[in-house]
Amino acid sequence: MAEFFGKVAVVTGAGSGLGKAFAKRFAAEGMKVVIADVQRDALERTKNELLAEGTATLSVPTDVSSATAVQYLAYAATEEFGAVHLLWASHEFTRVSAAATYHREPDETGNLEAALVLDAFGPRPLSGAELREILGE
Repeated sequence: MAEFFGKVAVVTGAGSGLGKAFAKRFAAEGMKVVIADVQRDALERTKNELLAEGTATLSVPTDVSSATAVQYLAYAATEEFGAVHLLWASHEFTRVSAAATYHREPDETGNLEAALVLDAFGPRPLSGAELREILGE
């Protein structure tokens, strides 16, 4: 699909399973792919497969239960490729008992990780300079 070509996808859980499958699919569509997983060996294998196929790839070992790690993933993706157009959160969600540490309550399924991923990549207020740049002023 032409609308995906050259765009950037971030895929968590990309070391195996559905995350890896979607990372490869997005690459097949011509997207640049930022892959993340807590399993470093599996993540490295996925990265090497994508690079061998000629895909612009950034690999970021990430534990999605850590707000800092997820924020770094967002930072690394935008530093490398300038923007993120698609976020595929494919990691296994696990219950986090220390939700109060992040001053957040778990979502309706009891998962805090979903909120962390969305916070790092989700909408945020724009500065005046960013808004002027978007508007071409």
